[in-house]
Amino acid sequence: MRIYKRGLSWYLDVELEGRRVRKKVLGARTRTEAQAALAAVMTDILRGQFNFRKEKTILFEDFCGLYLERHSRPNKRSYPRDLTSTRALRQEFDGRTLSKITPFLIEGYKLKRKEKVEVSTINRELALLKNMFTKAIDWGYAYENPVKKVKLFNEENRRRCRTLTPAEMEALLTHCRSPLKETVLLALNTGMRIGEIMALRWEDVFFNDDYIYVRDSKSGRSRKVPVNRVSREALISLQNRAGGSGFVFPNPRTGSFVKYPRKAFMNACAKAGISGLRIHDLRHHSASAMVQAGVDLHTVSKILGHSTIKLTERYSHPGFDHTMEAVQRLECLFEKNRLDQKNYGTKMAQKDFPKVLSCRN
Repeated sequence: MRIYKRGLSWYLDVELEGRRVRKKVLGARTRTEAQAALAAVMTDILRGQFNFRKEKTILFEDFCGLYLERHSRPNKRSYPRDLTSTRALRQEFDGRTLSKITPFLIEGYKLKRKEKVEVSTINRELALLKNMFTKAIDWGYAYENPVKKVKLFNEENRRRCRTLTPAEMEALLTHCRSPLKETVLLALNTGMRIGEIMALRWEDVFFNDDYIYVRDSKSGRSRKVPVNRVSREALISLQNRAGGSGFVFPNPRTGSFVKYPRKAFMNACAKAGISGLRIHDLRHHSASAMVQAGVDLHTVSKILGHSTIKLTERYSHPGFDHTMEAVQRLECLFEKNRLDQKNYGTKMAQKDFPKVLSCRN
């Protein structure tokens, strides 16, 4: 929606539900007058004169249920995450109709949530809210998307995923009991996501060809993950414990697989004296270790299952020791070039010396 001037007249340009309408704003001589007229007639234009669909009133909590059942559950892999995010959103917006949720209220939500969670979490929640309003417009429950007017937090300075020192890795594995120990070993040696590891089936483990087949990953594409000796030994140990189940990490009570062992992992970290380590950081450690070992980013990206190599660069920032080694190599190259140039100058002086003498004579 916009106001524009043509000649001496002001016009209204509206596009809604795929229909575009241009109308002259009668009596408006200045931009301010045109904007005032727009505010006064907007309701009539949208709901009356041009026969646009009338907005259906619905409470936010009711639309959350509708969105989850009609769109998120059947279409999105992130449905479990959507459930968590909607619970957080409802604490702020329950009791309001969608039309009463404004950019101002959403900004207030951002500030409140920032005191409790990381900005990346808030951005994911706002992304969900934005998609909810997009669907609300499609379904006739809203006319505009207020989240479009809200700026997301900058995540460039968010807390970096950390890696393990050799001593920390040894301590962690020492305090991990099976099957947590095998879980950690697989994460460190394959770079797989923890969800991919826990949902793994034996039919997707190919010992003869040394790879794991990951079906329908987060990026929406399947991939083959190579299996090294450490991963193979971990899988064999788990196979002996599986008891004929189709899952690598079976849950006898549900017949499915167990969820990732957050509590057991945190207890192992505490016993090992390790702080600030998340189970997802094991994937980050794997990527960083491969890069520092000289594996090119394209190969690392393929192993991790990233949709673009840009995502891999985020996981493969070099440590200080690695950068120091790089500038030390630069120093060696600089010294070599300087010595080569010095030797070259000496040889040229010796070669031209007789000519100089002959010129003096």
